[in-house]
Amino acid sequence: MRFTKWIDALAARGRFVFTLADAAQAAGSSPDAAKLSIQHAARAGVLYSPARGLWVIVPAEDRAEGIASWRLYLDPMLRREGRSYYLGLLSAAAQHGASAQASQQVQVIVDRPRAAIQAGRQRIVFVTRRRAALAPTTPIVVPTGRIPVSTPEMTALDLVAYPAHAGGWGNVITVLRDLAPGMTATGMQAVAGVQPATTDIQRLGWLLEDLDAEDAAAPLRGLLAERATTFVPLDPRARRDGPRDSRWRIIENVAVEPD
Repeated sequence: MRFTKWIDALAARGRFVFTLADAAQAAGSSPDAAKLSIQHAARAGVLYSPARGLWVIVPAEDRAEGIASWRLYLDPMLRREGRSYYLGLLSAAAQHGASAQASQQVQVIVDRPRAAIQAGRQRIVFVTRRRAALAPTTPIVVPTGRIPVSTPEMTALDLVAYPAHAGGWGNVITVLRDLAPGMTATGMQAVAGVQPATTDIQRLGWLLEDLDAEDAAAPLRGLLAERATTFVPLDPRARRDGPRDSRWRIIENVAVEPD
């Protein structure tokens, strides 16, 4: 089978990702011959490689730029690398309908460090959470299958744990305000599986209580009851001055208001 026909047949079956070994086997040729065919197709904008040894078929409407959407290759790429992952932070918040300062990045939580991917105007950033495999998620459907997305409660925890990736504290509380109506006590209990840092529990609990999301905050108080705590600043980068909340043991060292 000619290489171009094989690519078209793959895409027609909803499979957009393949390896050099797949191409050589399908064409009945040597890896070197398959590599030449791949390189020719890549120069024509038909194929894109997001990671070494992995190739993605670029849909016709994207071939002018020669870059395939992350939705086509994120799951097979990370599964091939043996990583646990989920779509998180502002990318997950958007999936749950939160309206806030938009991120120009696709934000993915992974279980061990990985370099970002820059493809044209598309940038995928990977943030490490060691117990990512234990995070509660819900799937979204993409052309190649499904991608796990953090639940509203897990998204909230990640936003507080990684505020630099969330546009700062003003944007964090804006997103939390939008996520809060969809949070439940049961959903918040599930985030305990990732063994969140005590300081993250304190900050998230304080913020949720400030937003009158008592049901979601209650399980966090239960987690804190099992741990030793000390007073921590709401914003760890600012001075430790300000009123002290004894319930969550938070130093209100910054005024946090929605953007």
